[in-house]
Amino acid sequence: MTRTILCNPVLFGFATTVALMAASSANASVESMATPRDGDRNCTNAQENNNFALWRPSDGRLVIGGEGKAKFEFYGHGIDLSPDAQLTGISGASARRVDARGGAVNGARGCGNIGSVIVEIDLPGVGSANNGTLRIGSETIAFTATPRVAQNVEWDDANKADGRASGGTTAVSTAPPPPPPPTSKNGGGTCTGPGCPGPANSVQAPTSSGSTVTQPDTRTLPRCADAYGMKGEISNVGRDLTLTLPIIRTGAIEQCYGRHLLTRFVTKGVNDATTLSGPAPALGMTAPPALHASFRQQDGLKDKAGLITLDDDVLKTFVGRQSFDIEITPGSGSRLKLILKSEPAYGPKAIAAPLINPNMGRMSSDMVLKVTTYQAAGTGETFSWRLTPNDGAPGNCFVQTSGTATATSGATAFELPLRATEAANCSGKSFRATIATASVASPAGTPFEQSVSFVLQPLATVRVPNQNTPQVTRPSF
Repeated sequence: MTRTILCNPVLFGFATTVALMAASSANASVESMATPRDGDRNCTNAQENNNFALWRPSDGRLVIGGEGKAKFEFYGHGIDLSPDAQLTGISGASARRVDARGGAVNGARGCGNIGSVIVEIDLPGVGSANNGTLRIGSETIAFTATPRVAQNVEWDDANKADGRASGGTTAVSTAPPPPPPPTSKNGGGTCTGPGCPGPANSVQAPTSSGSTVTQPDTRTLPRCADAYGMKGEISNVGRDLTLTLPIIRTGAIEQCYGRHLLTRFVTKGVNDATTLSGPAPALGMTAPPALHASFRQQDGLKDKAGLITLDDDVLKTFVGRQSFDIEITPGSGSRLKLILKSEPAYGPKAIAAPLINPNMGRMSSDMVLKVTTYQAAGTGETFSWRLTPNDGAPGNCFVQTSGTATATSGATAFELPLRATEAANCSGKSFRATIATASVASPAGTPFEQSVSFVLQPLATVRVPNQNTPQVTRPSF
């Protein structure tokens, strides 16, 4: 039998989950454990009622997941006379007796005619289950401390954006994004940049009572870059985020780089099924090596926030569509999916100059430019290309100086054939070959255009050997 309980974080120094696992434990004087009362306020139920207790000896081993301090009230006949409390067997853990109430006091408060003792338990962060013994006077309780894990992981709605700039073309705003609201930094001072470093980063929002509560930092990358054509769409019940990058990745949009994608999750003890809040051990992110990103944790009001920040180079140069599975660790195995894509979702990765042996010269008027793509080409992906002289060469050096080419579906490279006219003043001149995604109207300065310069080598002269001259076989390349 396993029973799970949520402990109110308002009452405790840290939110604690008590998982009740079937195991043998006999503590005649300890009848139940509950949340401690503030002062001598009345109990809502007598301790013998089933909905009163967080744990009873019949439930077996007392399992608490978390890190930090929490107070519990143990009820039992004569337990209020216990002089002390100890927690042994777990390195760094401790327990101490805080207060006690007699049976007459508890009976008058509707808690039952039974004594109680309030014990504060202090647990370290553990990486796996650690067994120990909780002693209250002469009574012993089998005890296990467990780590917290991230569960119910999802993308926050603050990642949503509709790309108001229509794909980041000439309509892109050049105005800087609005300054973020003040942010507390490790309990003092403010910052107004893309985000203060460290897990203590949090926005302070007033409550109805005039105090402040911690809110997750919703100044996300998509929310900032929305005005520059970036889109963020969430699907699959919050598990998938499709981030569409615009065409223009430099200029004003760079002010948004360094901002994060926001995940939310709850931290729970092992075998716990109840939503928790409160401090948790440091968490990390597991992702494929191809995803260059960093992760930091932030505490929220009701759950946790995981801040994932993509490297600037990814945001500036990524072209194509690729999915990444992300896991917040330690976790329960639930994963998020980040689908990163460009708009359009294809482009040239590189273009190589014609391959000419400089020692032998150019053997033919025909040559090729080799183009590689970011990903395997899809159906109908068309590229535009052009040749321009670099150093005053005449415009008649090639039969064709511009055109379009469609990559074969599934291919990651293709060739562009060129033919030199062998016109005067062309040999030895430099030319620039440029390849771009055809659907991008102004690709210059974007990852959708690549260029390479090359020199048109002189055409080699092949002599017919005299029949009396020994023939030498020219090696083939």
